[in-house]
Amino acid sequence: MADTANAPVARKRSSAAGRPSIVAGALIRRKHETGLDDNDSDSKIEIAWKFIDTDVIDKICEAVSNTNLDPLITVVDLTDNKLGPQGMQRIAATMEHAYITDCAVRFNEVGRDGADALAQVVEGSQTLTSLDLRGNKLDALSVKKLMRAVGDSQTLRTLGMGANDLGFDGAAYIAAALSRNASITNAQLWKCGFGPDGAEHISAALSHNHHIVNMDLWSNRLGVQGTCHIAKGLKHNKVLTKLSLGENRMGDAGLAELAKAVKANHTLQSLDLRSNQITQQGVEDLVKSVKGHPSLKELSLANNNVGPEGAALIQQHLQGSSALTALDLWNCKLQSAGAVSIAEWLTHNPRLLSLNLAMNNIDTTAVKHLGTAIENSNIEFLDLVMNNINADGAEGILSAVEANPSVQYLSLQGNTVNRMTQKKVVALLQERKKSKKDREAA
Repeated sequence: MADTANAPVARKRSSAAGRPSIVAGALIRRKHETGLDDNDSDSKIEIAWKFIDTDVIDKICEAVSNTNLDPLITVVDLTDNKLGPQGMQRIAATMEHAYITDCAVRFNEVGRDGADALAQVVEGSQTLTSLDLRGNKLDALSVKKLMRAVGDSQTLRTLGMGANDLGFDGAAYIAAALSRNASITNAQLWKCGFGPDGAEHISAALSHNHHIVNMDLWSNRLGVQGTCHIAKGLKHNKVLTKLSLGENRMGDAGLAELAKAVKANHTLQSLDLRSNQITQQGVEDLVKSVKGHPSLKELSLANNNVGPEGAALIQQHLQGSSALTALDLWNCKLQSAGAVSIAEWLTHNPRLLSLNLAMNNIDTTAVKHLGTAIENSNIEFLDLVMNNINADGAEGILSAVEANPSVQYLSLQGNTVNRMTQKKVVALLQERKKSKKDREAA
């Protein structure tokens, strides 16, 4: 049954039927251009990487405010256009009385005045579901008013605040908004400079919010202490399904606490731990905690020092008892011994669909073990980029892929692969892609 508790109130359209005017040279993009019928589409203004002058802003405002259009403009996507505070204020003033559902104004240096103008939009809108302000060089004071409006919104589903230098105070404003808001499900908060103290505020929001299913905290300088704060919030959260904590310098000590929280949380499906200075010890704590985990399907340990020993621990503790469908071990210093362990693990984990072993110094001997495992698996995605695989090893992988119709993607770039083998790989996967498309269309 559809959730109508927070559904936007419909507004009556003008009976006059018109077509959207062309804004700045065919810059209105329609959903029907991607294959949907015109009757099922909304209109979208999309301008990226262009300087928008006053004349273009006038045309955008005219299109947004024109209630005679059929379909109406509902999506405004302006990326890196140097709008500045004044340009943002003008467009926002028009949006206050429009039917906008998605507003993306990334990398436009809108400043505090622009953010305050968007706060007015959020406060008055009964249709806005997505707001993306990433990369606008906003500080904490610049988002204070906006976060008050976000906290009261009953329609907003996605909030993008990444790549703004919000710091500790900004984390407090965002956490307060998320604790009050009952509609946001997706919070993009990467690279906001929260630090360990800011993480404590975000942790409180995780504990109290019962709606967010996706939170991205990549590169927030959390460290061990900040990771421990997030772990505390995760223990109490009962709805989060996706958490990104990549590039936060948590180390093994931070991961030890996070692993306990993951074990206690039975809703988490995707965990991103890339580039966190994790070693074999951290891997051991993690795999012991997630052994038999009922929901965790995607795990990334990419760009950590997992090593052959860590790979052996994955094989030992997750063999036959894992719900994992995707494992990312890119640049984990596995070496050939580690790849053999992962191959052995794969033979006992038929649920795995995606495996990334790029940049691990894997040689042809280990690839023979991988080929045998892949041939008898359900793998759809396999990345072996930039290893030490020679022509014979590449042929062996190709033979395994040919024997396994489930494989849809294979990359061997950066290895010693002859052109004939590469052509065979491309032709095989193109044919499978076409066959899959034909089956879906039937």
